[in-house]
Amino acid sequence: TALGVIRAAHEAGRGIHVWADETRPLLQGARLTAWELVTEGIPCTLICDDMAGYVMSQGRVDCVVVGSDRIAANGDVANKIGTYTVAVLAARHNVPFYVAAPLSTVDYELASGAQIPIEERDHDEVRLLAYRAAEPVCPPEVRSTTRPSTSRRTNSSRPSSLRRAWRGHPSGRRWRRWPTHRAHASQDADR
Repeated sequence: TALGVIRAAHEAGRGIHVWADETRPLLQGARLTAWELVTEGIPCTLICDDMAGYVMSQGRVDCVVVGSDRIAANGDVANKIGTYTVAVLAARHNVPFYVAAPLSTVDYELASGAQIPIEERDHDEVRLLAYRAAEPVCPPEVRSTTRPSTSRRTNSSRPSSLRRAWRGHPSGRRWRRWPTHRAHASQDADR
C-alpha cells in the first residue's frame, strides 16, 4: 500500500526520489522495495537502515511513508521492527510520518498497540546473515543497468544535543558532561 502512494505521486509528476531502507534482517527493502521501484521507473537510492537519520538530518527527506501489518483502534501501528526507529528519527527531524494502509488493517478489537501480537521470528534470520555476506542480496533485476543507486556512507556527525557525556581521554578517565558553556570544546577540555 505504501508503494501505491509513492507510485501515485510519481505518476502525478511530483518529481519524487525514494530513499529505500534495506530493511534488516531479511532485507525486504533491498530485495523487494528497490526492485518494485526500479520496475515502476521510480528514482530510488538503496540505503542501509542506519542511514535513515543521516539522510533526514541533511534535509533530503520530505516525508516518510510506511505500510502497516496491523493498526489498533487508537491508531497504534505494528509494522517491521525498524519502523519505530524511523518514526522517532522523523519526529526528531520534523519530517512528516505517514502510514499508508487499507481500512482492513485496522483491528477495532484491539484498544492499543500493546495488544497487537508481535511475531517472534527464527534466530537464524539475524544470526546467519553473516554467512551470506559474500552473496548479493538484491535480485538480478535490481543489479541491472536500471538499478537503484546505492549510498556507501558509513560515518555521520551527531549534534551535541544528543550527547549526554563524553570520555575525555582514551586512558579511561571518568566520563564528563559536555561543556555547554563554550562555543566549542577546546583541547584542554579533557583535563
